[in-house]
Amino acid sequence: VVLIDGERMAKAVIIDRAARLAQGLASLGVKAGSAVSLLLHNDFACLYAGLAARYLGAHVVLLNNRSKESELGYIMQDSDPDVVIGHADLLWNVRAVLPDVPTLVLQEPGGSHLDRALAGIRGAVDGIAFIARHEPITTQAG
Repeated sequence: VVLIDGERMAKAVIIDRAARLAQGLASLGVKAGSAVSLLLHNDFACLYAGLAARYLGAHVVLLNNRSKESELGYIMQDSDPDVVIGHADLLWNVRAVLPDVPTLVLQEPGGSHLDRALAGIRGAVDGIAFIARHEPITTQAG
């Protein structure tokens, strides 16, 4: 069991979500050497999203949610991600500088910004539904 801020999640659940997300990312063209930008709070999503990218051999570009919008825009432009994964509230705040790539939106901890983010961010996809509709990847880069 993994414990973050008083919340518990079984290691097997984290690994399953990572494997399903990896399969989904692969369907979007993410592969070894690709970049995946993460704009997430420090929670379970950060674990399984980073692990999913690693399974594919992709580079993780961790974005600091305390950075200015212009700084995040520069980093994303420079890293040229194939996909952005983030929490709804954080993505909403930088929607003007998000690259024109699929953006997987996850509900932020204790929040209620998901619907607004899905409706107002171009390329936005419900991240949990996206994970759920994919089978776990069968090979993992390690």
